[in-house]
Amino acid sequence: MTQDNLPARTLAMAAIRSAEAQGGGGMVLKRGDPGSGVIMIKVMDRGGQAVVYSQTRAPDGRPVWFRSTGPDPVPEAEADEKLARERKFDPDIWIIEIQNDALSHPLDPEML
Repeated sequence: MTQDNLPARTLAMAAIRSAEAQGGGGMVLKRGDPGSGVIMIKVMDRGGQAVVYSQTRAPDGRPVWFRSTGPDPVPEAEADEKLARERKFDPDIWIIEIQNDALSHPLDPEML
């Protein structure tokens, strides 16, 4: 089964388990629609920096991810503000928080 076929809940739990297997930790901050909710993953390091990864689609329809906070890490408070804005617009969104000093996506997906 590809990432494209996985329900949102399954993908969210896979991200947390992968982070834990890599020596970090993770938790669900907001549960969204279990089948089709969009997932945003906040990855933070111990120094207070963070990156937010968001799901999207490539032009050919493939599921991919991008760094919605930009190419460089941002202060955790700035990442939290972005996630708060997204919650206002999408009640079905999943928000996952991951501890990872490398600030890398826990599932190593294709990035846009």
